[in-house]
Amino acid sequence: MKEIKTDTIFKEFWRSNERFADLFNAALFGGQEVLTPDSLTEADTDVSGTVRMGDYERTLARSRDVVKKFAYGMEFMVCGLENQQSVHYAMPLRNMVYDAMGYLKEYEEIRRTHRRERNLGNREEFLSGLKKGERLHPVITLTVYYGEKQWDGPRSLKDMVAEMPEEAAGVFADYRMNLLEVLDSGKYHFHNREVETAFEITREVFAGQFDNIRKKYKDVRLGYELLRMIGKMTGSKEIIEMRESKGVEDMCTALDELKEQGRQSGLQEGRTMGIQEGRTMGRREGKISGAVLVYREFRMPEEDIRQRLQEKFSLTAEEAEKYLTGESI
Repeated sequence: MKEIKTDTIFKEFWRSNERFADLFNAALFGGQEVLTPDSLTEADTDVSGTVRMGDYERTLARSRDVVKKFAYGMEFMVCGLENQQSVHYAMPLRNMVYDAMGYLKEYEEIRRTHRRERNLGNREEFLSGLKKGERLHPVITLTVYYGEKQWDGPRSLKDMVAEMPEEAAGVFADYRMNLLEVLDSGKYHFHNREVETAFEITREVFAGQFDNIRKKYKDVRLGYELLRMIGKMTGSKEIIEMRESKGVEDMCTALDELKEQGRQSGLQEGRTMGIQEGRTMGRREGKISGAVLVYREFRMPEEDIRQRLQEKFSLTAEEAEKYLTGESI
């Protein structure tokens, strides 16, 4: 099997207008059908641009995961989707830059058009590059977090800055991040069956509730893109490999084969060993060793395991490497 980048799986899944619209409607609009599939069109994901302030000039290269334009009447809104598998402690700032670059990109396009057509009426319009009353289109960003632990990072720019006097807080220009956590996605009302299934099965896998998956999906045939999405969210390459090499389309069959190969039982055993070892040793080393077993039963690449150990247990790269080689056990 050829290695497929995680970002590519996510991007391809959410490029579907039906899934994209349902995701945004559930996460941001309380389940109301604000976005409709036929009102969405693919937009350029490249928001690179040059920031100029007096003598200061800097070019920023930025590319978004998935971007769509939502048309309503004669106007449109730009909807950006960011996929995140690990907690990012600067995510609000990162998304704010994405949004700002989106506005800057449209502004530069408008300004170039006016200069080319030479239709600015006065000094003020020439200085700004915009006609009086001219408006930019709104940009809305949603971050989907697929991690197996709860998001413990900031949710707004205010969460990232130092404490400030109450008077300053009242005039501080905050930026709030729109965030959907897969672990907490059960509270949303999805209409698209594939979106609901992807999140539900992933939650059950993270919780180790494989019997629940069997009972509910034993007679359900899951499509290729949906299985790839679930496989990437849960870190299970077996699901993707079996789908491609053996034609497995039923999640129940996939899980049964995983059990026969010892993957499922190994995962549960790894979790149990981690807990028991942690209690017996009375130290966090047991939990970390158990986590290594769990990740390896999921056939995660060693580099990904190393990164997760660093993030979850606040380890240095050298410390994480010792757990991988068994030196710290």
